[in-house]
Amino acid sequence: MSQHLKRNILLFALSSIIIGCVVVPFVINWLFAIDAKGLLIAKWEAEHALAYSAGILSFIGTVVLGYISYEQAKGANKMAELAAVSAKEANEISIISRIAEFEGENLQRVRECYEKFYDIYLPQNLIKPVMECMRDDGTIDMLKIQILIDYRNELISTFTKYGRALNRDSVYIKKDMKDFLDEILKMYHFSISYIDYYTSLERNHDNTPFDDEKFKEYDKIFLTWATKGSQYIIEKEDRLKAFLYTKMTLEEVRELYDIEK
Repeated sequence: MSQHLKRNILLFALSSIIIGCVVVPFVINWLFAIDAKGLLIAKWEAEHALAYSAGILSFIGTVVLGYISYEQAKGANKMAELAAVSAKEANEISIISRIAEFEGENLQRVRECYEKFYDIYLPQNLIKPVMECMRDDGTIDMLKIQILIDYRNELISTFTKYGRALNRDSVYIKKDMKDFLDEILKMYHFSISYIDYYTSLERNHDNTPFDDEKFKEYDKIFLTWATKGSQYIIEKEDRLKAFLYTKMTLEEVRELYDIEK
């Protein structure tokens, strides 16, 4: 209720009290004191007129109080609506904050796993442990074979962590990236088979399945994966920057990250 309206209601109430308590009784008393004739002769007594005027004033007071109650209820409803809107906005901000936190952590996780996978599955690094364990005659020094075993375990661990990081990314798994996942799987199988071949005691030294052509094919797969993996991280970074530095609604955030309600 505005201050102007409150002031008018107060003035009207004071005026009604003054008129009802002072003016009306005085006027009625004055009128009944006049010696009237003809049509002006009153058919009722002064107390009847006072009762009637009191009823009118009571009706006016009831209307005013009713109007005041209506305005108060209207104001209360408006406050309740504002409170509901504020609660909704607070809830949306809370959800957006959790999404931002999750996506930031997920981006960091995917980046770290990508860098680790890149380092372990890099063709040059894949060859190093074999060269460290190999004698001049092409055989493997059994005293150093633990190096190959440790590297194999590192291959498995890195592949597992990278896969988990990608699976946690809801945007990623909804994209058409089947070729990208196939490339990761191919590198994993090739690397494990390569290490297993050189750790085998029954290895045929004259017939190696890992010649230059095989490594050229592996290099091509690795470079394709590395390019796609790097581009994907860049896209995630750009999406997160747009999210953090642009005022967005919850619906816009859900659309940006393809999140279902």
